Amino acid sequence: MCAPSHRVAGFTSKSLATKRARGAKRRDGRVALLGRAASVVFYSMATSSAEDVPRALQFLFSRNRLNVAVSRAMCLAVVVASPLLLESRARTIEQMRLINALCRFVDLAAPAV
Repeated sequence: MCAPSHRVAGFTSKSLATKRARGAKRRDGRVALLGRAASVVFYSMATSSAEDVPRALQFLFSRNRLNVAVSRAMCLAVVVASPLLLESRARTIEQMRLINALCRFVDLAAPAV
């Protein structure tokens, strides 16, 4: 069972405050707490379609990035993405594999309540 969102937010803010009070080292401007497991993880694919990708398609559909985000979620992983990304056109076999990973994840995910 997942903790209510206000508890997760409260825990995270308390953890960050504790880390800062202890003098947690920052990496690239981020507190060292980032990158660890969390009750809820949001994975944002912030683009409207594959044609609007500011970086390479390989970065947006990276199986490693998706795997890391989902595996760090202890209760719930939320992928925030445009449905148009599921209809992306692949130009190479590797792009097809990358797009398929997201499509497969969506197929296996439990529907939103």
